[in-house]
Amino acid sequence: MWVAVPTAVLLGLGLMLIPVTGSFGELLAATVVMAVGNGLGLGIVMTLGADTAPRLHRAKYLGGWRLFADIGMSGGPLTVSGLAALAGLASA
Repeated sequence: MWVAVPTAVLLGLGLMLIPVTGSFGELLAATVVMAVGNGLGLGIVMTLGADTAPRLHRAKYLGGWRLFADIGMSGGPLTVSGLAALAGLASA
């Protein structure tokens, strides 16, 4: 909670700032806010997996956890780019 909440707040704040930027410096500041939030949350997915792993067969569980996390991280951009290519960016 102590990491997830500040991460979500900083990422959300950065995303809300992007539409109201009017110069390169303002856009850079918004992306820096998002980068700090992303840096704080780095590793939170694996930490959640370690916290939920059962004592018995912990390595198998964490292997599956990592597999699905990696599929999601690589599959999301592929899905969006595929939808953008087929139906346009607004649809994606």
